[in-house]
Amino acid sequence: MNKSYEMDMCSGSLLGKILLFTVPLMLSGILQLLFNAADIIVVGRFAGSKALAAVGSTSALSTF
Repeated sequence: MNKSYEMDMCSGSLLGKILLFTVPLMLSGILQLLFNAADIIVVGRFAGSKALAAVGSTSALSTF
């Protein structure tokens, strides 16, 4: 059982390979947005407005 995790991007249908390459990137971006939203909800409910401003201003930095 030898699995290969390599993909030849130079031959064959390019559209399918690009979609297969970008799906994990899109899913990780969506999960990151949901995590930031949950973080903002929890901090907004249980902490003050200064803590919420701090979380909101650093969410872009953590995404970067």
